[in-house]
Amino acid sequence: MGTASLLGPYHRFQLDDYIIALAWSPRQDWLAIAAANGEVQLLQGLECYPLQPAQGYSIDALAFSPGGDYLAAGSQKGEVILWQLPVDGFQADQCHGGGLQPWDVLEGNSTWIDRLAWHPQDNLLAFPQGKTVQVWDLDQASVLAQLQAAGAIQDMAWSPDGNCLAIAAANRVHLWNRHNWDDCRFQWELEAPAMQLAWSIDSRYLATSIRDNSIGILDWAQLRRLGRAPQTKAELPSLMRGFPAKIRQLAWLLPPKSSAAAPLLAAPSRELITMWMEDDNIGWESWALEFHLGKVLDIAFQPGTGILASIAEDGHICLWHLALDPIQVMDRHPPGWSCLSWSAQGNIWPSGGRMGRFRFGRSMGRLDPMGRAGR
Repeated sequence: MGTASLLGPYHRFQLDDYIIALAWSPRQDWLAIAAANGEVQLLQGLECYPLQPAQGYSIDALAFSPGGDYLAAGSQKGEVILWQLPVDGFQADQCHGGGLQPWDVLEGNSTWIDRLAWHPQDNLLAFPQGKTVQVWDLDQASVLAQLQAAGAIQDMAWSPDGNCLAIAAANRVHLWNRHNWDDCRFQWELEAPAMQLAWSIDSRYLATSIRDNSIGILDWAQLRRLGRAPQTKAELPSLMRGFPAKIRQLAWLLPPKSSAAAPLLAAPSRELITMWMEDDNIGWESWALEFHLGKVLDIAFQPGTGILASIAEDGHICLWHLALDPIQVMDRHPPGWSCLSWSAQGNIWPSGGRMGRFRFGRSMGRLDPMGRAGR
């Protein structure tokens, strides 16, 4: 851990309740923060602007549109609240104690909305409605599709190329064709209910964490080449077992184009982080990252680098280079921090947690592929 410090000084903020969700704008260093009391704040620079004051219900999901023009919030009340954000940032008189007037509110069927998924290129927003997923076309202000699932929706994820929407429900993952909503391209049968979905950045692999303490990985690129359902063992999705507990977070790293390495998948379970990489000869191989002495609560790769950040119940935030070695550990902080994220530019990291505590700091540099610090 002899490298120069990559995490600079941080600033502290306080909300009135447990922080549930963080979301970065893809366009600017704007951060949306939601608390369990329904409070939503937008952090712009060192200023916090109230979008919504505390309510009688929680906000459980936040997501920016691909262009950063809109922010969506899913609520315990079963609504999706949409705010249109000023292009040049907020002025002092645009937000006040009562918040910012929503651009639109999509009424649900009283189902708790704790998942939101924007299309990576277009203003299409997917959100759960009981045992269906509604795809809302923001530009046309209309419902584009109502997609039936096998049960209550556990997670949704668009492929980064925008061609496919994956939906996890009960023991199945449905893959829908974005260009023909009547075409469910594939139905992936699992041995237990799915929990979380994550596409690799190149849209080749789809990973899902499963309630039986396992992970499944579907080679979507291979399946498309086959043009049919898998028939041999080699064609079936890979299944990784042996985790000590359920896997609630998944994160992919796509190595630089100059590297021949395959994408890496990070999956925390208890105090360990397990890394997975496909080998052409032996299939998926794994190794463990060991440092934390408490349950790992969240992980995130810094965009454009091989830096993995992890936060755990032991009070530490740890940075790992290329999923091999810890290169920096923040001084132990009070317990209660539960989530972290990187900005789209990879230069700011926030963390939030219980009692409404929130902090963020700027990265002091980045690592090149050889592990050398730079600016």
